[in-house]
Amino acid sequence: LSLKLPPSWTASVCLKLGEEWMTEPQCLEYSSSPTNQEVSLKCDCCPSKDDEAPTTLQEDVTFQVHNHSAPCQTFDVTYDDHFSCFVVDIPKPTRKFKINYTDIRNADIFQVDVDDSSSMNKKESIPILFHLNPAANITGLVPMIWMKEEEDGRENSSKYAPSGIPIQTSKNWNYGEMGAYLRAYTLIPANLQQFQFRVYYGFYGPLCSASHANLSLVGWPKYTDYATAGRWEQLAIGCFG
Repeated sequence: LSLKLPPSWTASVCLKLGEEWMTEPQCLEYSSSPTNQEVSLKCDCCPSKDDEAPTTLQEDVTFQVHNHSAPCQTFDVTYDDHFSCFVVDIPKPTRKFKINYTDIRNADIFQVDVDDSSSMNKKESIPILFHLNPAANITGLVPMIWMKEEEDGRENSSKYAPSGIPIQTSKNWNYGEMGAYLRAYTLIPANLQQFQFRVYYGFYGPLCSASHANLSLVGWPKYTDYATAGRWEQLAIGCFG
């Protein structure tokens, strides 16, 4: 959050969700002249054990992520305090299909293995963000979490299906220095041992994809003291333009 305060103003900012949760107020410093000030407000989704710090989850949960199309390509997963979640960094993934403005009928598939030694129950969730850079085509994409199917009450070790878990997406292509990235944020069920993170582009099976995302507007328009970008939302059919 970036704010410009008039001279001699002071302010405090907090974020409130419902009646039960609110961040600690963050104070912005006094300034004798107009100045941009930034403040970070975050919801710590990592529950604590008893009275211990929330960092226990960071220590008890580990991830291994590899590219389904190129199993030898693995990706780092770390807990990031800035995002208040685990971050999967996926730079330059190997792909075996054409990318950019074409009718992409393939998907990025990343296998995720979770080692969870925490005491969380299945009703709790683990926050995770997938940072994919670059996307095969940034203008139209649909990130999904696929989980193992169950047959007769047991998990099938080889079959995966869409989970329906919501994913919040943010993407950028206006600011070239940051790359054409996708940031896909979600909450996965605790004690989930394996799942797939998939990104569909032009098609989902025989049907054109339909997508909606928030756009990062760091590079549009070019920032000056008097320019603001506002909020953009983008909807797309396929990934063709």
